[in-house]
Amino acid sequence: MTKDITMSVLLLMFAIMLDGAQVLIGLGITGITSVANLIPFVGQGISMTGSMLGAVIDVCLSFSFGSVLICLLGLSGMFYPITWFAGGIAEVIPFMDIFPGWTVMVARCIWKKHFEIKKVLSVAEGIAMGAALEGAGATARAGTPASKSAANDNKQSDSSKGAKIHVSKQMDDIRAKTKPSYA
Repeated sequence: MTKDITMSVLLLMFAIMLDGAQVLIGLGITGITSVANLIPFVGQGISMTGSMLGAVIDVCLSFSFGSVLICLLGLSGMFYPITWFAGGIAEVIPFMDIFPGWTVMVARCIWKKHFEIKKVLSVAEGIAMGAALEGAGATARAGTPASKSAANDNKQSDSSKGAKIHVSKQMDDIRAKTKPSYA
């Protein structure tokens, strides 16, 4: 469980640092080129070169560190390709990196993984509960004549309650072991 928390936090920190680096580099180059623009005759050339250099650096950061981030998400089992469109493509477009696309993408992947685990647990609980109730009903009905239907119903409800409690305890144990720790 602590592994999930650690991985989620590390991925979020990596994404925040990547977005922060892109913003700081972009704003830094924009500031330098704005000051250089005050120099007569030379300022326009420096300004255009600085803007292009900033765009190239942003795209390089997105391709290199963004690829590392996507690989880490894939290795941790938290990568969902559809979420890449939310953040990854916007980060590759120059001057769109001002928005925290990588951070949004990682947060969505963690969120989806959390709900995927919850869904699997609820389906497993339903299957286990159904199997236990069916087994308890068959046990209560075994060997009783049809004339004792009232007693049979009481036995069945008692054994169903016992099966529900047993399955409930088992599901609590499973939840404790597989609880998503990044929730």
